[in-house]
Amino acid sequence: MRSLRLLLAFVTSVALVACGGGSSPTEPTSPGVAPTASPSTAGATINGQVSSSATASPAGAGLASSRATPVTTIGLVGTSLTTTADGSGRFTLTGVPAGAAQLHFSGPGTDATLPVGEVRSGDTVTLTVAVNGTAATVLSDSRTPMGAATPINGVVRNLTGSVDQFEFTIDGQRIRGDKVTEFYGHPTMTRARVFEEMNDTRAEVKAWPRDGYWYAERLHVNVDDDVPTTPTTPTTPTTPQDSSASIEGTLTTIGGTRPSLVLTIAGTTVRTSASTEVQRRGDVQDLSVLQVGMTIHVVGDRKADGSIDARRLQIKDDAAGAAFEVEGSVGGLKGTCPTVTFGINGFTVGTTASTTFAPACSELKSGSKVTVKGITQADGSVRATSVTRP
Repeated sequence: MRSLRLLLAFVTSVALVACGGGSSPTEPTSPGVAPTASPSTAGATINGQVSSSATASPAGAGLASSRATPVTTIGLVGTSLTTTADGSGRFTLTGVPAGAAQLHFSGPGTDATLPVGEVRSGDTVTLTVAVNGTAATVLSDSRTPMGAATPINGVVRNLTGSVDQFEFTIDGQRIRGDKVTEFYGHPTMTRARVFEEMNDTRAEVKAWPRDGYWYAERLHVNVDDDVPTTPTTPTTPTTPQDSSASIEGTLTTIGGTRPSLVLTIAGTTVRTSASTEVQRRGDVQDLSVLQVGMTIHVVGDRKADGSIDARRLQIKDDAAGAAFEVEGSVGGLKGTCPTVTFGINGFTVGTTASTTFAPACSELKSGSKVTVKGITQADGSVRATSVTRP
């Protein structure tokens, strides 16, 4: 009897292993194919909701209330990734590769493709989508990077790779970037040129931790700052040699005629010239955008009388009620036309019924490149008077 019980126990354990029970690791389904990495460490996640209260109309026709369009399968174009929507229209795709992503919706009477812009490995993208036949529209788009954003400031060392896939260190911290990393630097330089100049240059990075590295979302390279590549022996000059100056404060007065303006910033007289560069969050601007009440960071040369000849003016905060213009890509589009909100180059933009759209508001999508003109609000957001796509 005891032998019979042992035999039964052995047969049961073999059956459990054959059926996937126990703690044995799962083998690849075919020889030579590596197991798929866990979604938590490989690729992005797209969570979606196919709207049951609104569906997309043909291009240019806006949105119309209707019954939900049947959507049974959602796939990632160019890959074998697919999933199904539940009874409420919810779906999730994991392991989405970094880069430009497109979703394909299919079902009875449905065959629609929808670009959702660039995604980054580790991101979580949450979408609400309206689908009707061959048309699909993003109703809302929010994106959460993995981990918490962390500023890292210092001198770039050991730069390797290309502008679309690179690695460097700052104070021993290993940082990686890719083609979706936002570059800021000298306004007349291309992204590729800034990359070429950034080694041994001071930089400000916003990054997220992942896989033992920091992944750079934004990279501001101070290409005008001279940083020695090797330590130098300190010397004591007989007379002061460095006239560089940097101040930050509120612009209180504007005098003179462009380009030769005389400004008062943080109580200091600041003079501009035709070579003075103006930037707003990395975007090149003109001296005409300056308004009393702005917070401005000045970099220039200190004169004997204490005034500064400005080489660069960086607008940190815009004065409420001032005219505003910025160009960039739409992100996090939310709302219903014509009242929508979205982000662009770090600014929150809101539209109203009086906003002029070219083309129509219904054509606006996350990832679209637009020019926004509007009025700065007290909370730092922008009320758009026009939104134009080139």
